[in-house]
Amino acid sequence: MPSSLIEPILLISLLLFIGAACWRYGVGLLFEMRGLQRSRELERLVAETKGIVRQAAELDLAYREQRQKADAMRRETGIIKRQVADLARNRFTIVQPLGRPAPERRCFVFELLRTDAPGARQPPGQRPLADPRFWLHRSYAEVWSEDARTAARLVELTFDARSGFRRSSLLEERAFGR
Repeated sequence: MPSSLIEPILLISLLLFIGAACWRYGVGLLFEMRGLQRSRELERLVAETKGIVRQAAELDLAYREQRQKADAMRRETGIIKRQVADLARNRFTIVQPLGRPAPERRCFVFELLRTDAPGARQPPGQRPLADPRFWLHRSYAEVWSEDARTAARLVELTFDARSGFRRSSLLEERAFGR
């Protein structure tokens, strides 16, 4: 082989070798960059998952707090219902909610008019009624509640349902600070 052919062949093979090495390095670099991109995506997904888990924990905590509040309101409603039932049996007792009442809790005073209670008297300034069962007997009931309308409605429902009671009216509302 003439020496004039060997040099270009060596030069071409050297260039091919360098080109192949550069190609391999370039392809490897591309795959490495893709791997970095995938790891960044994986980190982003992990961060999003942590955020979702944190939100789920916050929602669970909020749900538990709401459930505790609802249970407390149910307990208080049960206490008010028992209290109103005591009033309907003519045992005028004051039942406070369990535990120490919150500062915003109110005690509402109702004037109840019972028509068949022993000792019922004719209201002054009215003409005599033929049947003494319809004479009015005034009593006061105190109902603990956070809402005056709720307390009044409970008293009205209980006293409407029982015979011998006239519909009670909220004649006076007083807030007792404790």
